[in-house]
Amino acid sequence: NKLTPSEIKQSIKDTKVDSKLVSEIIQSTTTTSSLKDRISQGSSGFAEQKRMIEERRDKINQYRTEITHRDNEITNALDDLATKVKELMN
Repeated sequence: NKLTPSEIKQSIKDTKVDSKLVSEIIQSTTTTSSLKDRISQGSSGFAEQKRMIEERRDKINQYRTEITHRDNEITNALDDLATKVKELMN
């Protein structure tokens, strides 16, 4: 949703801020630039969010690798068991 010029003027009423400057800032702000420019305490900035996402991706990939390894071990164990059963049956 975009603010109209009259809404911007109303919001800066009784201040020394230029409504055109506020309008330019609003129009130039994107989600990414907002995250990069964030400096308030306690909030995660762009770099922190990027780090957290990477960390979670790494954990997911590690989990997938471990699951694949376990699955292969189970398959090999079942194949070995089937081979030994066949040997005993003959």
